[in-house]
Amino acid sequence: MKITFLHAPAFYDFRKRNAYYGPISDLIPSTPIFDMYPLGIISLASYLEKMGYKTKVINLAALMLLDKNYDVEARISKIKSDLIAIDLH
Repeated sequence: MKITFLHAPAFYDFRKRNAYYGPISDLIPSTPIFDMYPLGIISLASYLEKMGYKTKVINLAALMLLDKNYDVEARISKIKSDLIAIDLH
């Protein structure tokens, strides 16, 4: 069985929204260096791998930041998994 975990942004349309960042967000830039998966996804994927499942984690939030034209729907439609799990913020 193949399982894909998706780490989506807190707001799907963040590329189209006007954002008003607070003082803390200015200190830590949102780049792949600082963008981290929730620990639960890594723990679940690791556990399932040990149990014989094939897992993959896709960081949609980071991919959307790196490419303003990244097509999320096209990427999701190409996933070949038996199960897709999405973390929630």
